[in-house]
Amino acid sequence: MEGLKQRYAVGRWESLWPSEPHMSHRIVLDRETRTVVAAQDRRFRCWTPMHEDDRAYMQQIFDETYSHAFEDPVAFALTLADTMPEWATAACDWPSLTDPFADEPAIGRTMEPMIVKRGRREELVLSPTLRIRYPTDAEHE
Repeated sequence: MEGLKQRYAVGRWESLWPSEPHMSHRIVLDRETRTVVAAQDRRFRCWTPMHEDDRAYMQQIFDETYSHAFEDPVAFALTLADTMPEWATAACDWPSLTDPFADEPAIGRTMEPMIVKRGRREELVLSPTLRIRYPTDAEHE
């Protein structure tokens, strides 16, 4: 396969995980080196770079099950290309150094004791309460 004119195969791939059947991936296969050189996940209506561990897992799937996709990518609805698409060469911040949701408050449901007046009597009851925990709360503990 040395010197392939259309070295790359680009397209979408079904979800790698049965627990997330509607997730899709877009991938770039290097037909010459027989590697998955770029991949992204479709999450929350946007494309995000795939973690290296997941890319390696996808590589394993191609090596073990779909190795013929490198010879005949069109049979897998992949498009042949001379160059990698722009999204595949864009800089990405993986591995992620920060939690993308770290600045968002966490909402938890707890049961808290509460004193309730019933006529002249007071009663101690457990009441369901939503507690919002902000990321800065950890600094004050």
